[in-house]
Amino acid sequence: MTIQAMRRGIFARADEVVRNPDNATIGDVAVLILAILILLATGNGSSLTANHRPTTEREARHSAHEDALTVLISNLKLVFARVRFYKHYLVARRKRAEVKSIEGFMRDRLNRQFIGRQAPIVDVKMRLLKHWERFGGIIFEAPIAVVATIDDLPAFGMAFEVKGNDIRIRQLHGVRGFSTRGHYHPLRPWPRLFVESCQDLALTHGYSRVLVVRSNRSYSLKGQDAAPETPEGIRHQLEIRSRLMKRLDGTAQSIQGFEMEKNWWVWHATVGNSVVEVGRGE
Repeated sequence: MTIQAMRRGIFARADEVVRNPDNATIGDVAVLILAILILLATGNGSSLTANHRPTTEREARHSAHEDALTVLISNLKLVFARVRFYKHYLVARRKRAEVKSIEGFMRDRLNRQFIGRQAPIVDVKMRLLKHWERFGGIIFEAPIAVVATIDDLPAFGMAFEVKGNDIRIRQLHGVRGFSTRGHYHPLRPWPRLFVESCQDLALTHGYSRVLVVRSNRSYSLKGQDAAPETPEGIRHQLEIRSRLMKRLDGTAQSIQGFEMEKNWWVWHATVGNSVVEVGRGE
């Protein structure tokens, strides 16, 4: 096989990965990296086409080169993200029996909010996800997804992953349409209840730390980078940023023992760092 034939084969496979990144493998990641290196080294375009027609042959070569690099690099990031997600799913699958106990911890904390009151029907379900997908009305960003339902209605959820001896919370998300007003007022601190349930999990099963992602590092915020630069788009971005700061940063700051690091709020599961029960709603 000639060098040109190998090059065409690499770009043909890269094109397939770009069109269908969901099923990409580790080998496909290597192909994308190799295609990017070839483009950077040679300055030649690939079979990936530009979105406009340049006026000269030189502009055509330059445009195809730039567009090919942009598409390959953006899809390489997507493929890497999916590989990381699946890797954490495999870890969670091995620890399924441990992490499933989060259901009981969260259910108990929700029910304790209604001591002395007529309690609603509370249920909590955990599911392991292989990739980003919708569960209980929420698109989850980590493989261990937990959804709380109140009176048979999905109310709020959490997504986390396990890395080594760390429990890493990546998402605290409410379900559109559910309100904590009126009878459900005692459930207003639900983000804190989720985090404290992870602390229960850590202390019970010997994890060293519980981490909450900082709002500026959240996937939910990064996904808004492509939002339109219109007054409505900017307002929407600010609303999401404010919500993430309250649910992630605000929740971690409200719990004793969390310390701010570069990308995470960190709580150490030591003997002196016991979990304090959240105050019941009034």
